Amino acid sequence: MLKVLLLALEVLKDEAHILDLEVNWQKTKIQSTTDPDTLPATVPVSGNTVDIVQSFVYLGSEIHVSGRLRTRSLMWDRSGEILF
Repeated sequence: MLKVLLLALEVLKDEAHILDLEVNWQKTKIQSTTDPDTLPATVPVSGNTVDIVQSFVYLGSEIHVSGRLRTRSLMWDRSGEILF
């Protein structure tokens, strides 16, 4: 399955290039939900290194390979100051 994903990332890079867009490989991560311990820590895609991770932060929430989701709750006042 990893081979299919890597091929899809190659296609994404090629299609983005047509639109004069670029993939930010430093921010690109792979998260596997099927036995992540058997995967390498990184994989090469188009000469770039992509990390395989156990968790990542998306829109302020940490998403873990176990399915656990941890949100960071912050409140702001009207002036933009963080309350807690």
